[in-house]
Amino acid sequence: MKSKKRICLKTLMLALLIAPFFGATQARAFEITAVADPELAGVITGTGTYESGATCTLSVTPNHSSFTFFYWSKDGNIVSEDDTFSFTVTEDAHYVANFAYDTYIISTLASPSEGGSISVEGGIGGTNGFCYGQTATLTATPAEGYIFYKWMKNGATVSREPEFSFTVSESGDYTAYFAQGTIQTDPLILGWNWYSTYIEQSDIDGLAMLKEQLGSSANSVKSQTKYANYNPYTNKWMGSLRSIENESTYQILTNRVWTIDMIGEVALASEHPITLIPNWSWIGYPNAEPMSVDDALAPHNPMNGDQLKSQLTYTTYNNGRWRGSLKTIQPGMGLMYRSGRSTDVIFTFPEAGGSKETEMEQNLTPENNHWLPNFAAYPDNMTVTAYIELDGIELRSERYELAAFANGECRGSIRLEYDDYADRHVAFLTVAGDEAAEIHFGLYDTERETECLNADISLVYASNAIVGSLEEPLAIRFSSNTGLGEVTGALNIYPNPVGRGERFSIGLPVGDNDKVEVDIFNALGAKHSSQTLSNNSLMATAPDMPGVYTLKITTDGIPHYGKLVVK
Repeated sequence: MKSKKRICLKTLMLALLIAPFFGATQARAFEITAVADPELAGVITGTGTYESGATCTLSVTPNHSSFTFFYWSKDGNIVSEDDTFSFTVTEDAHYVANFAYDTYIISTLASPSEGGSISVEGGIGGTNGFCYGQTATLTATPAEGYIFYKWMKNGATVSREPEFSFTVSESGDYTAYFAQGTIQTDPLILGWNWYSTYIEQSDIDGLAMLKEQLGSSANSVKSQTKYANYNPYTNKWMGSLRSIENESTYQILTNRVWTIDMIGEVALASEHPITLIPNWSWIGYPNAEPMSVDDALAPHNPMNGDQLKSQLTYTTYNNGRWRGSLKTIQPGMGLMYRSGRSTDVIFTFPEAGGSKETEMEQNLTPENNHWLPNFAAYPDNMTVTAYIELDGIELRSERYELAAFANGECRGSIRLEYDDYADRHVAFLTVAGDEAAEIHFGLYDTERETECLNADISLVYASNAIVGSLEEPLAIRFSSNTGLGEVTGALNIYPNPVGRGERFSIGLPVGDNDKVEVDIFNALGAKHSSQTLSNNSLMATAPDMPGVYTLKITTDGIPHYGKLVVK
């Protein structure tokens, strides 16, 4: 009996010693991983670490309608055809969510076919077939004697780099364009663009190329005397314009942002003499490199008062120099020249190789402007040379910006610039337009960040008009605003703010027979309304739109200014 007890005790002790090891084996954890095939096909949930015997539920959601879930597999064997399935974890395991998918075909073409070769990378199994979300990389390699210049898809330029990558979301036909010679590439903004070409134009092929480049993206092309309009119903260009010439500027009206490429040999400026007729001439710039205005017009013998202008800026010849906001002529720039001579003058631009000056026009840097005019909204412009006074003191600093407004929109904006001939700070302001409109002026102090819209004069817009000169600049005088609801002189406005269309009173001492003229201007300087009041009722009517308005109240020939807030 004693012997049996000893055996049972030993067995019990051994069991107690090894029990922890059996318990550790039962609590072992396993890793469950899963991927989609193709990898972009779907999002998987349920993966992670599980204890032995636990239940794991894997689920997959397609990323796009082009992917269709097929089955789950493990070690190459199908384990479920349901997008969500559960199983008991007994080991580390890796699952694959297999998808069927639509194949998108990326087709490529070289134009001309002998111009170069094309490779397509990133497709399934090295083919040009892709599933949704994959990255396709197209590479164009020019043949000898050719250059690559753009990729197009469905008539739109998609890249100007020979290697072009994109995320596939549909099938597409991509064409790589190659050319022999030089390519002049010019971006066109929506609306009117002034344009000239330095690619040799010797016959009607240039116009055909321009029309082909523009397609239905433009409505009109016109020179100084002729035009061509696009007919969307017949998909044809019609009109009197028969050719494109290097000696001429053209106005192109586009219906969307676009880019045109003129292809051929670079013109020799010496072979394209420019004829300047009395008054205005639309002249081209047949050089492929920029040139300072002084260098470009050195062969010409200008008269004082002659003016050269682009769509945005201008310069006037005075005392042996060209002075103004147009500093450099850029390739592709459209130009107009006003000659003061009574007969035609012929000159040629010099070759641009010796001039590397590339100073940008001030108006071409919008970050420098407080007000941003949309020059492309109008085909023509006028120029204004002016000096500025604020509260009777002439401004002599480049911190001030002068702007022109008409019908509630900015038509031009420029910083003051010192001119050594005039020995003062001058605004060389270009004002865009196409028909008569009243032009008002605004002043902005870039240091104090304050606006002033109380100019003492206004102009009537006229295309190609020249207002002011360095000898006799236009004087534009401003009066400071004193703040909302405050008294300017003896002026007081009540209530202020006022409701839309409601009446407000003007506190101003007047005689028995005085009349009071009230002019109301919006925030852009456009006149909203004019009212004539008598001393019997100095009550005016507020605008019917909310905003901050400037009041110019004139009595006995003396202007008073104030601000009115319409809520």
